[in-house]
Amino acid sequence: MDRKQSSLLEVRDLTIKKPGGEPIFEQASFEINPGEVVLLIGRTGSGKTTLLTLLAGLIGRDRNGMTVKGEIIVNGKPQDRRGLRRMSLGALLFQDLALFDDLSVPDNIVIAAHHGGSRDGRGRVDSEGSGVSDVAKTRPADLSIGQQQRVAIRRTLMADRPLLLLDEPNAALDPHSSRELAESVSEFCQQSGKAAIVVAHHFSDLLPVADRVLLLNKATHRIEVVDRHDKEAIERSLAAVPEEERVTGSLFPDPQRYRESDSPNLQIDARFRLRWFLHYLGHYIWLLFASPSVVLYLALGAVMVGFVSTWFVFEHFPHKDFLGPLVHDDTVSGIGFVQFRILVPVISAILLASRNGALISADLGHRVYTNQIGAMRNLNLHLRLYFNGSIAIALMLGTMLFSLLLFGLSGLISYLAWQQLHPGESWQLWRELFLSQVWPPGRAVPKGLDWIALKAVLSALAIAGASLWFGLGRKDSVIDINRGIANAIIVGVSAVLVIHTVVALFEFSSR
Repeated sequence: MDRKQSSLLEVRDLTIKKPGGEPIFEQASFEINPGEVVLLIGRTGSGKTTLLTLLAGLIGRDRNGMTVKGEIIVNGKPQDRRGLRRMSLGALLFQDLALFDDLSVPDNIVIAAHHGGSRDGRGRVDSEGSGVSDVAKTRPADLSIGQQQRVAIRRTLMADRPLLLLDEPNAALDPHSSRELAESVSEFCQQSGKAAIVVAHHFSDLLPVADRVLLLNKATHRIEVVDRHDKEAIERSLAAVPEEERVTGSLFPDPQRYRESDSPNLQIDARFRLRWFLHYLGHYIWLLFASPSVVLYLALGAVMVGFVSTWFVFEHFPHKDFLGPLVHDDTVSGIGFVQFRILVPVISAILLASRNGALISADLGHRVYTNQIGAMRNLNLHLRLYFNGSIAIALMLGTMLFSLLLFGLSGLISYLAWQQLHPGESWQLWRELFLSQVWPPGRAVPKGLDWIALKAVLSALAIAGASLWFGLGRKDSVIDINRGIANAIIVGVSAVLVIHTVVALFEFSSR
């Protein structure tokens, strides 16, 4: 086909260095034209994935400390320094696919369509040719590697970007399926006007459809154009990797639906989608507060508070036979006050900080480690709203609600313990004495509810902040996930203790 005269992408004098100053690229330059299929090759560690990460707008998004310099020109328009880090020119197919394991197979595609420029972005899943039409309720983990790859490719297309970035797309395919993939990529690019950069160690089946081959020279840190017909020279630069499952059938839908727009949107479009916010809010409400395990976990804490604060106070009261009847009413009143204003709020916050801090950090750490967070950023998902917002809201609502519910349960346990020590006394007497300083007659709401709400909100924000910070940090191994969990618990619990101490100083100094 006839190429457009102007380049889709020009990269000039690109320099990327690791945090320690070690170069990945130095003064590297290349260009990509509309409709081209460019094969990107190089030895392990030469920077292939780093380059795709840059073009996907993900460099510097995980606190990795890399420095990026150079000039990137898109459709003749230079990108500024901020643009280098926030550019969403390319839709990235991750090497490990990075499918969202909390979503069904169709929802993995729909969420990309809702946040991209796809013509199919109205919520309908076009399953023709994608291999997902018969697995509407299936999770990605239930699919074979080849089926997962088909889903990942369709999700990448739904982002509807002018550049496809395919990282090892044929690693899970046999030679026949690999050739079919190569032909599908070439046909799609020619008919849609989009370009594709393909990173592959299995390059033989891609060479016939490649318009150009770019070699990342690890010795010079430059990008060199290689004759695509010189297979022997290319083979000397790469090592083969095993081939696995064969998947047949077209991986690409009608390319006319994905023709490049005149002015592609290169900045992240963080459009709010209520459906997905409610999905993540519901996910974290269930995970953090609604599941049976957390209810039982916190209920045991309330039982401990109710029993200990009542049984041991009355059983070990000094000279209880003489003083007990004189101070009985005030003691019951004091137990109710201490439970409501101090013990239940701080115990429930500590328990939530340890359990939920670990769960949130583990959940997010897994998403980082498996590149799901990177895929979400590349697909323009509003992470601050979907994760930060839903986690903070779930924690604030849940912490306040559980404090009130656990106070009711601890009060019930207190009554049962008190009744064992004072058989024959009525529930009405206990309730009147127990609530005398908490919710006296004539008040619409309990006394000190505003202070309890303040402590609950501040504790929830502290737990959320610690969990998000350590959960979303860089994860290069499972050890990093475990370290993030431990740090989230330590920082979250410490913050809760400080918050309750400081707030209590103001709360009771005003009495």
